[in-house]
Amino acid sequence: PEEPRWDAVRHVLPTVLDLLLGEDEGAVLNLNVPDRAPAELGELREARLAAFGAVQVRVDQRSGDDGHGLHMSFGEGTPPEPGTDTALLVEGHPTVTRLESIGARPGVLGTAVTTGR
Repeated sequence: PEEPRWDAVRHVLPTVLDLLLGEDEGAVLNLNVPDRAPAELGELREARLAAFGAVQVRVDQRSGDDGHGLHMSFGEGTPPEPGTDTALLVEGHPTVTRLESIGARPGVLGTAVTTGR
């Protein structure tokens, strides 16, 4: 849309900030909010990420009266896997996903290097 629904983000942000304050120091939470009016949003849901390569997403930078931001749109094709951030967003739920540092999983980089990924 030409005018992103920043009011929807403002609606769920206090809850997500409370969640973040309850996390360990250095935790990173990813918040995605559907572009809908706050009254049309589903409940905030914990989500897992879709499998690598399973989602076709396009992110564009946009500018408007509310400032600059990123807009994400989903590609056509296979329906998203149930329970993933993508599926829940399509259903109208804001989603929060805890992101994990690659440093928290020793050996991941070595595996990627040896497998060519």
